[in-house]
Amino acid sequence: MSQAGFTLPHAMLVDNPVRGSFAVDFYGDVRGAAFPDQFAEAWRQLSRRAPADSRPRSSLFLFVLCQGCELLVMTNRDPGTAFSCQACATEVPVRSVVAAELDAVLDAAMTASGRQLVGIGGQQQAVLIQCADEAWDAIEATCEECQFERAPDDQVAAAMLLHEGIEHGQLEASEPLEVWQKRAAPRARGFAGEPTPDVERLLGGLHPLGSLRTASITYHPDGNELGMVMAGGSSATETWARARLATDPANGEVLRILIKSLIEQERLVEAKTFAVTAVGLHPGAAAPLRTLGMVDMELGDLEAAAQHLEDAIVIDPVDLVTLTVLVECHHRRGDDERAAKYYSQLQSLGGLL
Repeated sequence: MSQAGFTLPHAMLVDNPVRGSFAVDFYGDVRGAAFPDQFAEAWRQLSRRAPADSRPRSSLFLFVLCQGCELLVMTNRDPGTAFSCQACATEVPVRSVVAAELDAVLDAAMTASGRQLVGIGGQQQAVLIQCADEAWDAIEATCEECQFERAPDDQVAAAMLLHEGIEHGQLEASEPLEVWQKRAAPRARGFAGEPTPDVERLLGGLHPLGSLRTASITYHPDGNELGMVMAGGSSATETWARARLATDPANGEVLRILIKSLIEQERLVEAKTFAVTAVGLHPGAAAPLRTLGMVDMELGDLEAAAQHLEDAIVIDPVDLVTLTVLVECHHRRGDDERAAKYYSQLQSLGGLL
């Protein structure tokens, strides 16, 4: 029996303050052509309503079947848990329904929401953790529970993470740190530009331990390749990125690295060419639009930059990097009203980066 007032489509935000993240349950007509767009709109609305200190969970979505009303529910709750169906109040175990047609619906829904699924099978997932207090025993226990192992002291990924983290204000140069790592399963997938599902679980486990600083990276476990990227400067990074793109031309993360290296070399026209390519390869994704907007800012085309950044924040309204750049862009345009709007939105999500 349906619950009073329940209609399709229906979405529910599932906040978990202990993990500092939220999941989403989405009820809709999986056979309907509108399902992906309906999910995307629900995702954006719920992201805006989420608590300021709660991040979107990057665990993968799956379909589960309610035995009471036989509705398929799309959720990214943890497998092995259960929830009450909003349509009929039946207890629903989170157990994936496997079917090729449902996989296609999932992929379409993710694309519509601007989140790009990528293969990460066999890649190394490294997490750098900084802590100023005495929480190291609890950190170690949490990492081991999530099946992460301590990385070698000389691992080049640690230097890369520390360099990038300090540059973006996530890490402190003087605080003690540890790096933990875990190899992704052979057929694992994750969202481009987001922590992998394994890293998400680890960050959720670390969240109750207090004010930790973290940064993560997922990469092919080839130390020489990473070493060239880290130590060789912008020119070497460009060479590495172009070589990777020759065999994987749609890799959004490598395109971003190439664009950044070109900006550092003040080759802005080339950077824009690749930024436009990235937007074309990943339509509906927020990160390429953000990168294109940042290139346009470097070129001095503030109107085009503002438009691309505005488009990106519509797709991903909780992206702190995009919001930060939007504030700067509108300030430089002289539009103090819009700058103040995005500054307020940025503060509501946890402040400046």
